[in-house]
Amino acid sequence: SNNRSTEKTDQIKEIEQQTQSRMALHGYLKDPSSAEIRNHKGNCGEVNSKNSFGGYVGFRRFIASSAIVAVEGENMNADEFQKAWETVCQ
Repeated sequence: SNNRSTEKTDQIKEIEQQTQSRMALHGYLKDPSSAEIRNHKGNCGEVNSKNSFGGYVGFRRFIASSAIVAVEGENMNADEFQKAWETVCQ
């Protein structure tokens, strides 16, 4: 039964990580209430949200944690983002 409790702990950690990730992302976005998030696993996922003109920009990859929020094509150049994605998200 010990293995089961480890699985549960991992699951709780994953949920906490994802919650922190979502909160960090929402703190970064101009219009967090408009955010659509998909394929969210850990600190990585895709987000579609409205820009300052009120239009949706389309889904873009993001990396979000309490330490950093990076949205592809927004606040980090493409090469840096790709490197970070490969490091954090694979």
